[in-house]
Amino acid sequence: MLDQVDRLLANATLSNVTLQVVPFVAGPHPGLDGSFQHLRFPVAQVVDLVFIEGLQGNFILDRAADVSRYLAVFEDISNRFALPPRETITWLTALRAELA
Repeated sequence: MLDQVDRLLANATLSNVTLQVVPFVAGPHPGLDGSFQHLRFPVAQVVDLVFIEGLQGNFILDRAADVSRYLAVFEDISNRFALPPRETITWLTALRAELA
């Protein structure tokens, strides 16, 4: 676990990475329904997809309404439940100290 935290801390300082942690104290949030990933492909026309992993299988959503719904959930988690990036680094640094 210590190696994982070190990797997260190293990547958190990259210019193309935004790292935010949702601590347990944040309580229930919309992301608890399952994991999903937003994928953007800059081809001739930008294509946005959502990849969902679940107990009943994996799914790819490509309808604009579906993708928008998941992006709204992601924004809600980022803005209301997750620690801001700087606080995330502080939180991970404290976690690392506990693990060492």
